[in-house]
Order: sequence, then C-alpha cells, then structure tokens
Amino acid sequence: MKSTTRFIFIFILPISLVIAGCEQRVELEKGQLTDKGSSLSQLEPSDEPGVDPIIPEVGPDPTATPSPSNTSTPIVYEFKTDTFQILNRTNKTVTVPQPVDILWVIDNSGSMGDDQTKLATGFADFAGAYLTAQYDIRTAAITTDVYLAGNTSNSAYGPNKGALYSRLLPGYADGKRPGVLTGTRSGEPIISTLIPSGYSQESWTSHMSSVFAINAKPGTTGNGNERGMQSIDKFLLDNEERPECRQATVTDSSCLFRKNSARAIVIVSDENDSSTFPGAPVGNSVLDAVVDFNTSYGKSRMDNFFLALDSTEGVAKVNPNYFVSAIINPVLTSPSNCTTSSCASGKTYNALVNKMKAASVNALSSFSSVYDITSASYSGILSTLGQTIISNVSTVVPVSAFSLSAAPVAGQAISAQILSDVGAVLLNVPAADIVLTGNEVRIRNVDFTTFPVSAKIAFTYALMP
Repeated sequence: MKSTTRFIFIFILPISLVIAGCEQRVELEKGQLTDKGSSLSQLEPSDEPGVDPIIPEVGPDPTATPSPSNTSTPIVYEFKTDTFQILNRTNKTVTVPQPVDILWVIDNSGSMGDDQTKLATGFADFAGAYLTAQYDIRTAAITTDVYLAGNTSNSAYGPNKGALYSRLLPGYADGKRPGVLTGTRSGEPIISTLIPSGYSQESWTSHMSSVFAINAKPGTTGNGNERGMQSIDKFLLDNEERPECRQATVTDSSCLFRKNSARAIVIVSDENDSSTFPGAPVGNSVLDAVVDFNTSYGKSRMDNFFLALDSTEGVAKVNPNYFVSAIINPVLTSPSNCTTSSCASGKTYNALVNKMKAASVNALSSFSSVYDITSASYSGILSTLGQTIISNVSTVVPVSAFSLSAAPVAGQAISAQILSDVGAVLLNVPAADIVLTGNEVRIRNVDFTTFPVSAKIAFTYALMP
C-alpha cells in the first residue's frame, strides 16, 4: 500500500491598518461674532479625533424684532348705535314683522306739473321719518298711461309699441315718461330702505329722496286719457305676474310686490279715471253704473293678484292685505248720475277707495283714504300716509323694551338719547334708568307720550373689536 504525504502550507500575511484623519472645517458667515466679540472667517477643527468643534454662541442680532413683553395692551372697543322710532300716541314703539311695498300711480298728463313737484318735495320728509333701516320698505312709481304698453305707435314709449313701458326697468320707470331712454334718469326704479355698503342712514335717506324726486316727476307729456286702474292691471300683468316674480326666492330686481308683504297703492291724479274693463256698460265714464263696474273689476283684479301671490300649494289665502289711497280732486257736490266729467273729477277713484273700506276680509283695506290734491303742500298728506302704513302693519310692543342688533360688551356703559326728527337731542336718558339684559335694553321712568310722534330713541354701546 502506497502512502501519500500531503503538505499544507499556511501563509500569514501582515495586514496594514491605515487610519486616515478627517479634517473638519466649519465656516461661519463673514462678520459673525463669537462670544468674545471677535470676527472669524473660519473655525479650526479640534485636535482630538472624533470630537466636534465647539461653535461659539452668536450674540443678539441688532436687526431682529424684539419678542413681545408681558405688558398688556388696553382693548379699544368699537361702538354701534341702534335707533328706534317712538309713537307718542300710544306710549309704545313699533316693529315691522313683515315687509312693506308701496306702488305710486302718478298722472303724467299736461296739468300735473305742480302736483308732481309737491309730491317729490313732500317725499323728503316722508323718507326721513319712515324710510329708515328699522323698516323694510320698498317703493316704486308707474304712470296713468302704462295701460298703453305694447299697444301704441308713439315711439316715445319705447320700441316694440312700448312693450317695456309697464316694467320697472332703468330707462323706463326711473324718469320722464314717455320719453323712454331720454332725459335725467335715476337708474333705480325701485327704492329700498336696505342701506347698502358705504352709506350711513342719513346719506341713504338723502339718496332715496333724490331718486324719488326723479321717479315721481314723469313729466306732463303722457296720454291725456288717464286710466289709473287699467294701468295698475297692466303693470301687474306685465311686471308682477312673470314667473321670475313668483319664485320661492326672487332674484329679479324688477319685481316689486313680495310674498306676504303689506301693500299700499297710492294714486295721484287731478282727473277722473277713464279705465274701461271688458264687459263695462257703454256710456260716460262717470255714470254710476260705469263707475261701479270698473271699480269692482279693478278691485277684484288686485284682490286676486295678491291672494295668488301669498297662497302656497294647498293653502289658499283670504286676506289680500293691501289698501288703496288716492290724492285727487275732491268729488264735487252734484247729482249722483253725473253726465260730464267736469262735475265729478275724482269720482271713480273715490268710489274705489270706498269699496276698499267696505272690504271686511282685507286686514288693511279700512285704512284706504282720499286726500286733497289741491293742498298747497303734500308733506302732511305723506306724513299721514306714512303713519298709517307704519302703525297698521306693525306689531306693537312696550316702548320700554328694545332689542339691540348686536350684543353689547358686558360691563361697558350704554347711552340712550331721545332725538327729534332732525337729530336734535330732546333727552339724555339717565344711566340709572337704562337696564340691559343680553341684547334687550329697557328704559324706566320716561314718559314717551310727551315727545313728538316723529321722535326716535338712539342707543350707543360698545362691541368687541
């Protein structure tokens, strides 16, 4: 047997370990200060391997904004003023739970120049007393020849036979009528007490008066065949009965009458109404039979419109909630069956008002009234109208209680002043007689019946900024 000898050689080679040192260099921004205030461009590494260099603390930056101190800053409050009207005849104030819509029907025939001026002038006092942010009131004006809309060859009424003459649109119901798209225009056929941004109550009241002064003076070139009731009917048909005005939320700015509002229709004319509705007896417009038919037809038309406007599906309304007043020539003493218009100027409008007063299902109809167009000034007439509107469409609450529009800051003083209609201070209410609970403020020991009907009470209080 052969033996085999194997040799295993093991070689052990030396391994060299090379430890390389890594230089670390930290650069600072030129001009940065050490804790000793010296300026460095760079910092040398530590001599000890693996030890991070010590970076000096940087001193305060002289351009930095200092941190706020613990010193408290006094609170600067904002102040708000709420104003309410006082009715001295009841020792109570009023609020309006529903909007109010007023339609003026103005005669624009040749004899109406002075009467339109008196209306526009008297409106300034009316606006100052009643068209305030406390009330949600809108008003617009049409003319006694609106019935011609869409049926006239006179180009002054606008294109397409004056088709838009019965609409509350800029260029049509905001200035001279007819004379569409010419002359001075307000651009605002509907006036609202809602104060837009940028206006104070005083400046907005002045603006409303200026707008109405234009809208209420449609001129004296209108048709001499004045038909106020027929014009109301045409306006309701063309402007108010459009689908846009019957939406749950109305966005069309040319719609006047709102669902469940209180309404007033005020006719201003120095002539008898010559409206003729379908089926009317043939004869002179002031004959009793003709007057009775036309006023019954006209009233029925308005009743049905407002009832339909307010009704909801499955729930019919029975109260149309409107009244009609007329500023007209007094009906002259004469036989009941007049045969000429000269003996019965205003006869038809007077009959319409009387029918309104007799309407038992209309909550507001009894406030319909006739006023004398020959009055030297309409300020008193409009004041009475305004008082009628505010007093009879409002919920009356004790005058001692007022609901502020915002919550005052607790612990801050609240002041109360009773003011005249021109802003003069009639009484500074003593602080001891002002009691505030939440948003409600009560006045004690003040007899409001001693102040004018147009007086107001103003509360000024602090709000958080």
